[in-house]
Amino acid sequence: MSASRVTTTTAVVPVEGNAVEAVRVRVTVSDGLRAKIRAHAGDMASTALKQLGDFLPGDAREFAALERRLAAVGAERFTAPVLQDVLTAVNADEEFVEAAVARAREERPLKIHSHRDIPIKVLDGGDACVTTPYATPPPPPASRPGRRRGVGHRGPTGNGAYPVLAQLGFLGRLSPALSSEVARAAAELASYVEAEDSMKARGLDLDDKTVCSIAHRVADAGLEARLAEDDETEELKGKRVVVALDGGRLRTRVSGKRGRRRTATGARGYETPWREPQLLAIYTVDEKGKKTGERPWYEATLSGWDELFRLATKLLRRLGAKHAAELVVCGDGASHIWDRVDGLLSRIEIDRSRVRLFADFWHAVEYITKAADLVKDWSPEHRARWRRARRRELYDGKVDVVIARIGELAVGRRAAAVHEVTNYFRNHRDLMHYDELRAAKLPIGSGAVESAIRRVINLRLKGPGCFWEEPNAERMLLLRCRLKSGRWDELEEDVYRRASATHGRVLELERRMRIVA
Repeated sequence: MSASRVTTTTAVVPVEGNAVEAVRVRVTVSDGLRAKIRAHAGDMASTALKQLGDFLPGDAREFAALERRLAAVGAERFTAPVLQDVLTAVNADEEFVEAAVARAREERPLKIHSHRDIPIKVLDGGDACVTTPYATPPPPPASRPGRRRGVGHRGPTGNGAYPVLAQLGFLGRLSPALSSEVARAAAELASYVEAEDSMKARGLDLDDKTVCSIAHRVADAGLEARLAEDDETEELKGKRVVVALDGGRLRTRVSGKRGRRRTATGARGYETPWREPQLLAIYTVDEKGKKTGERPWYEATLSGWDELFRLATKLLRRLGAKHAAELVVCGDGASHIWDRVDGLLSRIEIDRSRVRLFADFWHAVEYITKAADLVKDWSPEHRARWRRARRRELYDGKVDVVIARIGELAVGRRAAAVHEVTNYFRNHRDLMHYDELRAAKLPIGSGAVESAIRRVINLRLKGPGCFWEEPNAERMLLLRCRLKSGRWDELEEDVYRRASATHGRVLELERRMRIVA
């Protein structure tokens, strides 16, 4: 008995961000497929059929959800066979295959050559084999000038793809749920080796290089999606929003160091310069100034402050920050932050009357401590009393009093150092109205972004003997931001949307890895 189809019209949002109407084909589960599942599943057949439902999965989201449901019931002995039968049924439906090929052709020209039997790996560690269409881009015209591409030299977009698997969210020959879980372990644990051990404990025999490669694929899809334009929402409408910015530290690995090669390995040395990754944290507070239970938004980059502010502008515009009840921007006293804030506020088009700016209170207190430490003849008790008095004045918004009291210390050899401290307070006087912030029940510190720096960067990317090539650090920053903000599901959605575009590149990467091996 052949499977029947239900055709519906839905609105989809392509990569460019323009919503269009598209025809979606829902394929019902046939009696033949049900019989095969009963044969594979045995006494667990009823559970498997219940998880499958009445329709075959039609996109990456549905396929990943089905895979997770099957894995969750603990039926490892039939997950791979059931998914193999599901994939076979999906590939046997001509209309669905045509729709998947059309979707893949939106990314690049493709021509179907044949159906191939390929192995795939699924979430529970099982292997399946599926027959699916294989497509390649058309060859360049013979009349095109220039050097011809040699045999085996595929272009940067790969030589081909499997459109149906791409439609279902496969990255290479790995199922969408498996790719997500491996990338999550790579981002969550302290190293790729620990992620490898974690996967092996779950029955997935993947080495650390494969784990690293999978994490890079997922991160690349997220980075590409981050560049795409999104429709504006009103997610922040009527809310009190805090935007905090700060920088961290990590060490990079730069190859090409001059000198003789090592005798044992034949490799040259490399430089390990420190770099500052920039991080953005957006969160909401209630009427008492406490953080709400809503998930925050994190973005981080190694590409400089201009790039971070570009990401901040894009994210705030997408979230509808101009409709926020209040928008608070905070950071330390660094000029690379405050020199760019006005441009950010102009681009998100928010009424300035609903905006407050402040420099981190505790960072300013460090300057008070610095001034107190300049007076060497004070006793520890007197120094502590003086520091507490100035901190209380600053807490009450009496910045001019703090400047005057610190200025009294500018005598003798310490005068120049004291003037540096007082200049900090003079330059940031308009960002230190802490009494007004407290009266408005708003935060006066940037602890939220400091915590994000520690959790996103320090606990994974910063450590003794830990050096990162910049592209790989950028990938891990994105994975950690999505993980620590509790928005891994949004990264999965990005991967699903980009699967058709990245599928060919992933296959090319797999081919190169096999050649190296």
